[in-house]
Amino acid sequence: MDWRGNKILGYDNYGNTTSKGSNIKYGYTRGCLLTTFTNSSNNISLSFSYDYNGIRQSKVANNSNTHTFYYDNSNRLLLEETSEGLIEYIYSGNSLIGAIFNERKFRYIKNILGDIIEIRNELGEIICGYSYDSFGNNELYDYTNSQSNIYDRKFVDLNPFRYRGYYYDQESELYYLINRYYDPETHRFLTINSFEYLDIESISGIDLYQYCNNNPVIYVDPNGNAPEWYDIIAWIGLGLFVASSIVLTAGLAGVIIGGVAGGIIYGAAIGTVSLGIVGAGVGAAGGIIFDAINGNDFGTNIWTWTKTGFGIGTIAGAVAGGAIGGAAAYSVTGLSNVSFWTNLGPSGDIVAAQAANSRGLITIGQTFGGKVAQFMTNRFGFSATKYLWASLSKTMASSVAMNSVILFYGGTINDRSIYMMYEYPELIRRGIEIIKQLLEA
Repeated sequence: MDWRGNKILGYDNYGNTTSKGSNIKYGYTRGCLLTTFTNSSNNISLSFSYDYNGIRQSKVANNSNTHTFYYDNSNRLLLEETSEGLIEYIYSGNSLIGAIFNERKFRYIKNILGDIIEIRNELGEIICGYSYDSFGNNELYDYTNSQSNIYDRKFVDLNPFRYRGYYYDQESELYYLINRYYDPETHRFLTINSFEYLDIESISGIDLYQYCNNNPVIYVDPNGNAPEWYDIIAWIGLGLFVASSIVLTAGLAGVIIGGVAGGIIYGAAIGTVSLGIVGAGVGAAGGIIFDAINGNDFGTNIWTWTKTGFGIGTIAGAVAGGAIGGAAAYSVTGLSNVSFWTNLGPSGDIVAAQAANSRGLITIGQTFGGKVAQFMTNRFGFSATKYLWASLSKTMASSVAMNSVILFYGGTINDRSIYMMYEYPELIRRGIEIIKQLLEA
């Protein structure tokens, strides 16, 4: 079988990978348990032993360097005994967070995907870092030197946990995932998966060697036989949704951010909340259709598709809303021909616009930013967009040219209005003369 790079993958009668190219060989026992690995190009040989459940108990490199493994009942690696000393792994729940090596503590720093990207010693110093491609090929960055603590240097060499928090055998460049070994170079497992995971109605379900359905961004497979939905998109979406909901319900008396930054923040918040809800609905409908097409029981994939749609919707909403909000804020910055208005009743925008236009002026509603805000208000309601309006108003007041400005108002000026809370303070702070003109609403 040809593989990228013109290497040949060889297999035995059980479907186990027995060779990769001309230098790498694999040996097995009890059907599909990898027991030997050799690479003639760098003279590395490994042997492995397992308990009666098929859980790896030891690894011996070049017949001398032995690693012995001790697990809990959930197959979490608790202790690793090496020729350099004992490593104790520390967990918070099911998440690996650090290690103790020769009484020196180390902390794992992970990205949102669960990849270990840095290791810090007990002083908080970064001793190494890692980078990965989407399938787990990795590169180590060693930040220690001859002046570093000896155990820091040794732990950089020994640390086995890397991509997605999987255990990485540096000698073979394979990840040990409890039930199978994964080769990030080929994007495949060495051995075939159990036939119970065969899905002949799915393109990805008929290849029992593939890793995470060839979609390692949203799936993770810590046990090597059943890809799990990683929920990364949904979790990002949830974080954006919660943050945006706080922004949009913080209370008008709160501090309003002006300028382009404010437009981006409030635009992104509106887009996140609105498109997140839309995305969840579209995702749910997609899940129903998917189950119907594939003959699944009703509801099998609704929740998964709903989470995906929600996450994609919130992310897309944040990006699009932020871009539009930023452009809206930019459009009301540095104007010289504007007027302000307040308390003119339900049709105040029309009354104010007519009065302004008769004097060669425009109102905020006639700017690009105002039209964007009005469109969002018509679509999502004023409660969702009032902070965008306030931000645009504050931006316009804080950047309008240093001339007298005209304020059109009706009756008594409301002290809780956007004008009194955000526009008036900015105009007074800048010393701009305000010419008031009462209009009939």
